[in-house]
Amino acid sequence: MPVQSEFSLKVGESTPIKRGFFRDQRLVYAGMPDENVYSFALTFTQGYNSSAYNLYFLANNYELTLLDQRLIILRVDPHQIRFRFER
Repeated sequence: MPVQSEFSLKVGESTPIKRGFFRDQRLVYAGMPDENVYSFALTFTQGYNSSAYNLYFLANNYELTLLDQRLIILRVDPHQIRFRFER
């Protein structure tokens, strides 16, 4: 049975996706650059090295798969997003 976690993020806030020893992967809500598009930033940190990239999705896209985890978008607006992880 999948474990479900519900999150609510404001623009710029993040939640960890995977953690390890000297390794961190986070999901950041980057807002809505357009009324029909919302964006997440994925950040990866390992030791002193890090990288990030933005992902853009249509506002009517309510199911995503990121890093082998399923996200169900419950509500999205320019300032906040509510979603559920299914691991």
